Amino acid sequence: MFADVMRGNGVDIDKAIGSYGPGRDRGAIDVKVTWHLRDGRKVVDRADALIPEPTGRNPHLPRNILIGPWMGSAAATVERVTVEYTDESRLMRWRFTRRFMTDDEWRAEGYEPRTDLRRELTLDSDMPVG
Repeated sequence: MFADVMRGNGVDIDKAIGSYGPGRDRGAIDVKVTWHLRDGRKVVDRADALIPEPTGRNPHLPRNILIGPWMGSAAATVERVTVEYTDESRLMRWRFTRRFMTDDEWRAEGYEPRTDLRRELTLDSDMPVG
């Protein structure tokens, strides 16, 4: 699974768009995605199933939703996004968390901020939760 936040384009340039989807060759069912915004709000989206096509031409993936106003960067807009899902075989429940760090948070952790605009740190990578 992956999850991201990006600035809208065209008429939605001042909007933040949340994007998520399955990996290249694996689908997911019973998906819950939660964006934790810097202003304290949470935006939740759910999907019954996200199944990639072998051709990679599924017009419904990735899923994109409006999550709020764009605050200048991904890290200024979203603190973290969490994706909870079950694998296609229904063997296990998984959680993926992606954290977007501001320059000050990078320094507080003892690192120089990254020079690219994404400024992210992945806390968990597809950890089993049940």
